[in-house]
Amino acid sequence: MLSINQLKILISIIFLWLLAEPVHAQCPAPKAYTNPVISGFFPDPSVVRAGDDYYCVNSTFEYFPAIVISHSKDLVNWQQVGHVFSKSEDLDLSYFFDGMGIWAPDISYFNGDFYIFYCLVQLSKDRSTNVRGNYMVKSKSIYGPWSKPVQITDFGSDPSHFVDDDGEHYMLFAAGIPTGNGTKIVKLNRECTKMVEEPHWMETEGKKAAPEGPHMLEPKVEARLLQELQVQRHEKGLEIGTGSGFMAALLAHRAMQVFTLECRPALAHMARESLRRNGVVNVKVLEVSAAEGARGLPGEAPFDVILLSGSVAEVPRTLLQQLKVGGRLAAIVGELPIMRARLFTRVGDDAWSDVDLFDTVAARLEGFGEPGRFKF
Repeated sequence: MLSINQLKILISIIFLWLLAEPVHAQCPAPKAYTNPVISGFFPDPSVVRAGDDYYCVNSTFEYFPAIVISHSKDLVNWQQVGHVFSKSEDLDLSYFFDGMGIWAPDISYFNGDFYIFYCLVQLSKDRSTNVRGNYMVKSKSIYGPWSKPVQITDFGSDPSHFVDDDGEHYMLFAAGIPTGNGTKIVKLNRECTKMVEEPHWMETEGKKAAPEGPHMLEPKVEARLLQELQVQRHEKGLEIGTGSGFMAALLAHRAMQVFTLECRPALAHMARESLRRNGVVNVKVLEVSAAEGARGLPGEAPFDVILLSGSVAEVPRTLLQQLKVGGRLAAIVGELPIMRARLFTRVGDDAWSDVDLFDTVAARLEGFGEPGRFKF
């Protein structure tokens, strides 16, 4: 039998619990974002992080002012903050055809400087006119003033700026159909105002191809993942996301047999030919759809090693099930701004362990799902 005081305490607890329930129900769950996060005329986005801020640039073609700049703190809510070109004497776009002009700007940030590489394209429908070139401007502030444009090449398009660990600058760009047969990379001077070496072909054996904006993991990231996988000579491996074929070649150097999956025909062909030229005979490059690639290769399972050459929101269980007991899977997992390289090990018929290796960022692999979000 409860005493009067105990009964009062119990009633008070129940009352407070009932009072708290509506408050709890009204607390909103994290809001979901809705694509497109930047609606309207904002094609070919390129994003860079500088400190706690994100900046995005977009193609503006023949329109002026040119190369719109947007700012965000969370990659979801964006606000326009300016343009690279607002004076016609800096850039004359009046003679460009419809849809021509500035294509595919690339924004980067290094050592306190913002860099924007872009291409100017004048292309007629019958290609009787086909003029391209890659340019660079830079500024200490995202709000300008921006330097005068410097022409790096008088051919090619879709430039991408890369700075290696030693501070050396490079530009990757599409060579352009009909004269191109792949992608070129060129070393620049420290000011990024001119080439210091001739462009190097990542070629496709003379086949006409112009891969658009491909991404490749930094070699140090690939080397670390390979080291953590501890591949043995007798083992069989699977890579998802062939790209140039570089990682497949590294895996093949250590493993007995490697299968690698690629959803872009031009890249699959380029990797296949590059591996053949370099005498790598224990790799099989398979061209698949993005959805097929995300499912792995169950017909050849089980594997000792699986590597995802790109990032995913989460690793599908169907891939983990394609490991042998004792097999390892390495992937870059998470969402911007934080991703982590993670190593999974199958420790039993229905059991896996995992360990985070290091923080990094990589482009998304196509075909893999994104986590569900609450919507209100």
